[in-house]
Amino acid sequence: MLNINTQFADAQKSAAEQGARLAHISLANTQKLVDLQMKLAEATVADFTEAAKTVAAAKDLNDLMNLRSKWAETSIEKSVNYGKAVYETTTKAQAEVNQFMQDSFAKLNSDLTTAVETATKSAPNGTDALLSAVKSTVAATSAAVDNMTKAAKQVAEMTESTVKAAATATADAVKAAPAKRAAAAA
Repeated sequence: MLNINTQFADAQKSAAEQGARLAHISLANTQKLVDLQMKLAEATVADFTEAAKTVAAAKDLNDLMNLRSKWAETSIEKSVNYGKAVYETTTKAQAEVNQFMQDSFAKLNSDLTTAVETATKSAPNGTDALLSAVKSTVAATSAAVDNMTKAAKQVAEMTESTVKAAATATADAVKAAPAKRAAAAA
């Protein structure tokens, strides 16, 4: 015989645990992003302080022009590095949430399968067709979610490789810029 109250209480307990786990994942990853932003803010203040000292020590307009060029290169490089760090952090966060969702669905699927099997054992005669349809629906849903998960992983992998290639190309262009300027000036 099915004990609906026990199953409902177990489902509520599981949902509360899942909610707490998702909140923990979200808060931990938010903290990582806040830490990145604080490091950027601290570095920016230090850079502006150093820049003010350097400008004050400049002897002529040529020195200031060289400083401007150097700061532009450094700024672009730091921006690319910051973008990489944010991307890596958010990618890891996305992977954690995806894993959480997969785990949650697997547990839900297992619980549902167990409930259907329990119901099958205590079902009245004549409900075999209905229970077969429910089992078939559960299996089809599980297969569909598996396929969507695989497709999402492929998209994430393609996106990651594209972003990495773009970041590398940007960093290479920044590094090559001084050589191009020197060649053009010569």
